[in-house]
Amino acid sequence: MLDRMMADAILDKVLELKVRFWKTALGELRDLVDVVMNGDDYGAQTSPAGA
Repeated sequence: MLDRMMADAILDKVLELKVRFWKTALGELRDLVDVVMNGDDYGAQTSPAGA
């Protein structure tokens, strides 16, 4: 199991990458989209999501 500091560092990096992606994507798409949605499942390590 990862320690808290490592988990925080990983999630900070994921957030940084997602923010960069959406800034770039939405900058290109401008008024072509009204809503975007992003989801992840970081909790399920031994069973399918929703099980």
